[in-house]
Amino acid sequence: MKGSWHIVPRAVAGVCLVLILAGYLGRLHPVGDTIAVFRLYFAGPLIVLGAAMLYFGQRQAGGLNLVVGLGVVATAGILPVIDQDAAALDGAGPVVTHYQKNLQFHNDDPSEVLDDVRARKPDIITFQEAKGRSANILDELARDYPAHVHCADGVGIAAYARWPMIEGTAFCDGQLGGMQVEGPDGPLWVLTVHLRWVYPYPNARQVEAMAPKLAALEGPKAVGGDFNVVPWAESVDVFARAADVRRVGRSFVTFAAVGGLLRVQIDHVLASGAAGVTERLPRLGSDHWGVWARYTFSDD
Repeated sequence: MKGSWHIVPRAVAGVCLVLILAGYLGRLHPVGDTIAVFRLYFAGPLIVLGAAMLYFGQRQAGGLNLVVGLGVVATAGILPVIDQDAAALDGAGPVVTHYQKNLQFHNDDPSEVLDDVRARKPDIITFQEAKGRSANILDELARDYPAHVHCADGVGIAAYARWPMIEGTAFCDGQLGGMQVEGPDGPLWVLTVHLRWVYPYPNARQVEAMAPKLAALEGPKAVGGDFNVVPWAESVDVFARAADVRRVGRSFVTFAAVGGLLRVQIDHVLASGAAGVTERLPRLGSDHWGVWARYTFSDD
């Protein structure tokens, strides 16, 4: 690449590098998580520019950009090859099935979700936006699941489990709710969560407020939620550390905005010491895709 025009791709690559780095600074300020939402969108141009620079002989800059861009993609947990410990499910104890879904509170036909749940027969269900028309299916599911909790504050959250509830453990705490059940390996907390968008919205503050509650819940946990932020964000890490859980399986796009131009992974299933697999479920009248997870609570 000869001539002054090569400055433009270098400048674009430099901006992408700076923004990728800034997205790792959520621990210092929540705006880092906002930038992290777009991390893959910065990595894509960096890969293309890096490859082009290598082709035109700019080996040092091109190699750096290509390695950083590919590294971001490889560590995002979105690739099938990183998916998931399917082998870990073999002979590792009881496998839990978990249905995670943001219902969208004005879903015109939530019966599609009800039919899908009944066809799949999950052990655990976690819902967000369980209000309005979407709440019409909650009582139906309560007949099928002995343990259930519905927190109607805000836009509503709900959780269900196949196993008996331990008396006195059900709670609603803002946009965090759940109960402890007699799970297949002993007492198990089943939690549902719905966070706000990232900065300038209070996503990080919500997690900070929830952290003491999560840490006080002793024993294994299964969590499903609309975190409204990508899984590599600092707020998700803070939540996971407080609850002593980790994300299950591969991360899928579960929400699209701006006419489909912005596609983000914001709905997650997490569990204590979990190894397992995930797949994306259809929208079924919602604006979110669901997540179907199968996992065990055995440590790797």
